[in-house]
Formats: sequence, structure tokens, C-alpha cells
Amino acid sequence: MKLTYRGQDYEANQVHVDTVETDTTAKYRGQSYKVRDLVH
Repeated sequence: MKLTYRGQDYEANQVHVDTVETDTTAKYRGQSYKVRDLVH
């Protein structure tokens, strides 16, 4: 993805990280979500 910051062009390097959903549920600003863990 091509981006620009203060007139300088650069390419964003996107990193793919494998995760799995756990049984743990958390809450942030009133919204519940499932916690994810890294796949080793």
C-alpha cells in the first residue's frame, strides 16, 4: 500500500500474524470480544 506522510512517499509493509480464538472473553468500552492468541 502506498502512503504519504508530510510529502514523503513510502510503502507500508503489512505483516500477517496467525492467531486463534481462545475461550477467554474480555470487555472494552462496554463491548465484549473474544481474546485471540498467537499460533506458534
